[in-house]
Amino acid sequence: MAMFELEDSDDVTLEKCKTDGETLLVGKRVKNLDVFDCEVKKPVANSESHSSRTGKVMAKSLSWIMGIVATVIGGLILAWILGSK
Repeated sequence: MAMFELEDSDDVTLEKCKTDGETLLVGKRVKNLDVFDCEVKKPVANSESHSSRTGKVMAKSLSWIMGIVATVIGGLILAWILGSK
């Protein structure tokens, strides 16, 4: 949710505003918008969530790669055993 929601507005000035949300302003048909010294800080939980998701994706990818490598090596060993008889 945005800190400011503007619609059909003219000559809007925002000064020294800070929010812990991800969005400072959502607007439709806003003319002459000036923003000075405003700050948007994302909550810490979201950045941790992103790194956690990245770790899970990396672990799953590594698992898939290891499975493929093991299958290829197993196939080569089987082909060598059957080929040597």
